[in-house]
Amino acid sequence: MPREQNSKQEIQQIRIAGSDMHPVQVQFNKLMASLEKLRRDYDERHCKMEAMMREYNRLVFPTVSKLNQSNLSLVRLSFEAYQKIKLPKVTKLTFAEMICERCDKVLYDPTGLSDEEIELLQSVHSQLTPATQAETDAQAKEEMLEAAEYYSQITGVAVDFSDIDLSMEPDAFEAELKRRMLDASERHMTKKTIAGGRSSKRKPSKAQLAKQKREEEIEEAKTRNIKTLYKQLVKLLHPDLETDETERFRKEQWMKRLTSAYAEGDLRELLQIEMEWMGHENSGLHSASIEKLSIYISVLKEQVADWKNRIDQIAYEAPYAKIARFIHPFLRRPDHPQAVVKAFSNMIAENEPLIRVLSRMDDQTRECIKRWSREFRSFS
Repeated sequence: MPREQNSKQEIQQIRIAGSDMHPVQVQFNKLMASLEKLRRDYDERHCKMEAMMREYNRLVFPTVSKLNQSNLSLVRLSFEAYQKIKLPKVTKLTFAEMICERCDKVLYDPTGLSDEEIELLQSVHSQLTPATQAETDAQAKEEMLEAAEYYSQITGVAVDFSDIDLSMEPDAFEAELKRRMLDASERHMTKKTIAGGRSSKRKPSKAQLAKQKREEEIEEAKTRNIKTLYKQLVKLLHPDLETDETERFRKEQWMKRLTSAYAEGDLRELLQIEMEWMGHENSGLHSASIEKLSIYISVLKEQVADWKNRIDQIAYEAPYAKIARFIHPFLRRPDHPQAVVKAFSNMIAENEPLIRVLSRMDDQTRECIKRWSREFRSFS
């Protein structure tokens, strides 16, 4: 009698039983055990991420909202000071850059801000951008030119940049650099080809051809074996010929699961479906040939690598997009909510004396802006 489908689709053990097993059968069992553990680890990591998301909603995002309101006040007062207080040209330019940078940080995650407040930040940024754009463009073009000259040096491809127009827009400037490097590379390769006569590219050796053919055969066998297993299960599970409505509905649910597993190339899920439906003892796994198991092993190795990658990337999945920016670059998981709250609370506290100084709009404010600008330039 077919087993009832588990609504939670629990991860069952899939093993080849026996006391005197072939090494291929042993390897198959080990890979299955690894895959089952990885899937459990994935589910556990999901649970931890969901718990982390709840903590971020409870603790972190209210603090982010407070920090954004604090930064909004700072931007408003800074922009007012920029407009009203007479400042040296260099200081004014640097101060504009500082305000734009603050706007960018808030607009990256405007949690807690209204549409009107977001529009205000965008307006301030757009008004100050022309003041900083020329310097930014010049710096960008200088860096691009340095990179192109370094490329020319390490590759030995002579490129003439002496007459390039530095007044071009950055995009056009970059395109011109690429065109010159491409032209110079083509000339360089032409000279090498002429100097070396006909291309000395070797034909693949017999060993290389044999290896390539073997790899192609393995890939074909993987597809063929999975497809064969799928077709066998379709014959058992297809609901079209079922006359009983209850049984038809049950088979429709199984077919959805089967179709999804086949579309993803999930061999382990296909084998689990077979065992759940037919019973462990009646499945075709125990009678599978060593050759077929070897093909299964190749597929399972790929699945193990895929699940490891999924676990590494789980914090970046769509349900957790809101906390993606808090993910530690090395640990691959979000920082602890309490640590984030403490860091953001410190930022709010650091903003308070700046807001008080800017609110004065007097000589002390001017001197502070000049000092902040000097410090900003020294660290940028």
